[in-house]
Amino acid sequence: MINKLPFSNLDYHTEPASKAEIISLAATYYSNNPQRRGVKADGNGVGCVYQNEAGNRCAVGLFVTNIELIDEIDMTNAVELWNHTQIDDVVYPAYEGHSTGFWQELQNFHDSASNFDDNGLSEKGKQDLETLYNKWLGIEGLQGK
Repeated sequence: MINKLPFSNLDYHTEPASKAEIISLAATYYSNNPQRRGVKADGNGVGCVYQNEAGNRCAVGLFVTNIELIDEIDMTNAVELWNHTQIDDVVYPAYEGHSTGFWQELQNFHDSASNFDDNGLSEKGKQDLETLYNKWLGIEGLQGK
């Protein structure tokens, strides 16, 4: 079953989601509108944030029930470097059970500005998305999701 997330109107699963479903959900969400990416401009350029001032969330943040559940110390770190927050403690129940390595690679896909252009996924983004599917699912590209 699929419902809508209140902060983004994004479809989300109410039953355990597969890696393919998670990748597809995030990739489609950002491809439809790259401006939804959770990025923040600062003096050092553009960086990823779990949630920016406009309420846009990163690829991990999309699946977190409440950003405030992420320990303040971990907010500045990549998910694989979290020391005080466990990913399964902060994501919606349907998204529990996936490794931090999986979440980190989904995050890396989101973080790469070159994966997106004004029209959605760039050519590099399509290649990186296929690589993500292949690594975590052992399937060939988008056809296999």
